[in-house]
Amino acid sequence: FFFFWRYPKKLNKDYSHTYTYFTTMPTSKMEQELLHEESAAQNDLHGRNPTRIQESAALIQGALEELEEELSRITKDREAFDLAQLCCPDYVNGNDFRLMFLRSTQFDAFESAAKIIYYWSRKVDLFGPDRAFRKLSLQDFGEEDQQALKGGGLRCLPGRDEAGRGIIFSYRPFWDNRRSHQKSMHRALWFCVHVLLEDVDVQRNGVVGIICNDMPSYNVSTINTKVSRVHWRDVGLALPVCVQGVHLVMHHPAMVLVYETVQFVIGQKTRDRSCQHFIRCKDMAPELEPYGIAADILPQELGGTLDYDYGEWLDGRRLNGL
Repeated sequence: FFFFWRYPKKLNKDYSHTYTYFTTMPTSKMEQELLHEESAAQNDLHGRNPTRIQESAALIQGALEELEEELSRITKDREAFDLAQLCCPDYVNGNDFRLMFLRSTQFDAFESAAKIIYYWSRKVDLFGPDRAFRKLSLQDFGEEDQQALKGGGLRCLPGRDEAGRGIIFSYRPFWDNRRSHQKSMHRALWFCVHVLLEDVDVQRNGVVGIICNDMPSYNVSTINTKVSRVHWRDVGLALPVCVQGVHLVMHHPAMVLVYETVQFVIGQKTRDRSCQHFIRCKDMAPELEPYGIAADILPQELGGTLDYDYGEWLDGRRLNGL
């Protein structure tokens, strides 16, 4: 079910009226709708007037009430959510927590409710009941998790692009591909997303993913497509984050085959906002400039000028209890 970005909504709602609408409306109008969607996707990808809801007190209050109603209607697979309401009621029922999900879905209460239910199921699965019902902290990460984070295969970059979006950088040469460490890579993704979501502007503006697969000697087996599929499933169905753009850097021809395998997992909305770059990672900085991503916020692996020690930054967060 995780192959489709908005599959839960399609599963529970009748969209026959939408089908009738699109099949009976004039071709010119259909073309206008498609052109509008394509233009919106390109604007999001390039950071030009990205899709964004103008928030007001009335909008927020109405959306929170609608979300509460949608959550009360869900009767299946809500055990983890119900347990969260017992263990951390102030957090799970608080406006700050719920607004993250509403912003990630453009204030779609139905989709936000489905995400919240699945979020808690996944968080319990990844972190266990002892750690799931409190704010993510590096102090809760085991030794293998620390190794996965310090390896730098997944990083949340400290800067923001011109549209105010956060950036997650995936550098495949530094990934920990051991089967025993798969969950550590999943937890690393959750950590990076939650760090970015500490910034309310990122909640509103979304994130950009830069996925670099630059390896000199390469074969398809070096990519763990199962981990990638789970990552995209979590991003699409559990984590309260809005993906505004994805840049896939594929220097080696074999990566095209991997992309063909994974592209259906990322969902139509994200596919429309993705771009492939057939170039080495170290030459990417000029390629990203037209997308509002300057070289001074990019790490040296991407040809940027950002100079910071990711491991030292992690140690600083851990010492501060973050």
